[in-house]
Amino acid sequence: MNILGLVGYPPLGRSRSPELFRHFFERDGAKGWDYKLFPMEDVSGLRAWLMDHPEVIGLNVTIPHKEAVIPLLDALDESARDTGAVNCIKVSRTGGLFLKGYNTDIVGFAAMLDNHLQGNDIQALILGTGGGSKAVQYVLRSRGIPFVTVSRSSKADLLYLDVDEDLLKQYHLIINTTPLGMPGIHEASVPFLSSQIKCIGPEHICLDLVYNHGITPFTQLCSAQGAAAESGMLMLEAQAEAAWKIFQE
Repeated sequence: MNILGLVGYPPLGRSRSPELFRHFFERDGAKGWDYKLFPMEDVSGLRAWLMDHPEVIGLNVTIPHKEAVIPLLDALDESARDTGAVNCIKVSRTGGLFLKGYNTDIVGFAAMLDNHLQGNDIQALILGTGGGSKAVQYVLRSRGIPFVTVSRSSKADLLYLDVDEDLLKQYHLIINTTPLGMPGIHEASVPFLSSQIKCIGPEHICLDLVYNHGITPFTQLCSAQGAAAESGMLMLEAQAEAAWKIFQE
């Protein structure tokens, strides 16, 4: 049996990944494959865990481990090296355990962006600075779309308190890369929206990497203001398809 799986935390019971990959198995006539969820609060012991689970030949990686897994890997694909984040690990066992990291979030977000943009005449606010944010930054940079990052920490260009009406008149593409709105994450939306939601309007495009089966607090708030808003469902599907190709190579 070839086992693929998803590593992340908190518990992953609502993930659509098993459903997606089992669809791929059936569609492509892949016999002897299965997909499982592997919630791990700490990934420092991942290599030892893989030695104890020889049937696992590939892993998807989600919050909060997309950066933490990198020191555990033997090689990085160009996409992972350039972004500094990994969401896909191919496990090889010929001659010993060999782990190679990839970033298929790039493919996923590019598909999502193409759903809304025909050019690059727009500026973006990226909410969050984690692994998902790095993939978004990579895609925007490759398209020549100017952006700034926003978070609670000094790692970002701006703090949430800096986001005001004047800024939102300038930045019409807003991308939530934080886990807010995911099951188990109790805050409903990014902090500035409670005070600045009135400044969002039809001129804005609001994209959420969280998918929540199609509706998220962020997309609900923004679409109620007339903005074009989309959850991360398309991104999830596109990055999973790209990962499935890697796992079969």
